[in-house]
Amino acid sequence: MLLLLALLPSVVILALVYWMDKYEKESHTHLQLALFLGSAIFVVAWFIEEQWNSLNLNNTFINAFFQTAFVEEGLKFCILMLFFYPRSFFNEPFDGIVYGVYISTGFATVENLFYVYGVQDAYTVAILRMFSAVPLHAVAGVLLGYYAGCKKFFHYHGIRSLVLGFVFAFLLHGLYDYFLLQKIHYWLIVFSFLVLGIGVYYSLRAMRIHQEASPFKP
Repeated sequence: MLLLLALLPSVVILALVYWMDKYEKESHTHLQLALFLGSAIFVVAWFIEEQWNSLNLNNTFINAFFQTAFVEEGLKFCILMLFFYPRSFFNEPFDGIVYGVYISTGFATVENLFYVYGVQDAYTVAILRMFSAVPLHAVAGVLLGYYAGCKKFFHYHGIRSLVLGFVFAFLLHGLYDYFLLQKIHYWLIVFSFLVLGIGVYYSLRAMRIHQEASPFKP
């Protein structure tokens, strides 16, 4: 049951994105590669973040934005740009969202298992993360992928699109973590979910925009 709770949000998100890729489905091989690479970079992120912890900075802002958000979104961005963006199978704008979400959800799945099996009140943590941390990673993946699609297929956006994609994912993740890590004013956690809600809203809009822009649309 605990394993099911830990994996369920990822399965739902992946199924939703796969279903929304209506006009030209990505191959299972490429999707599995995105999941695998997203899962693998969790180990890299964990190593970097552990080295950061050794500095004992104890600064919530720096830890939220740079120890976590910059490292994790930076690694996802690199995987998307190196392994998927240049390939011929990335052949419609929505593909950026598909691969961005699959990479991010691969990362979130391993992270979720790591956290759920590392705490005492595991079931509560699994349920809370089902509606918070896992969707956050997926939303960040949508932002990265949406702007990658803009850059590849709407050339007038230029390199600015890639910068915007990373910056928006970084800010979303950083703000979410910053409010979540508040130890004095616990009520600020409400803003974490507000940030997530805004991200979900704009992610759904972004997905619809790239659906409509597909060259394979009949």
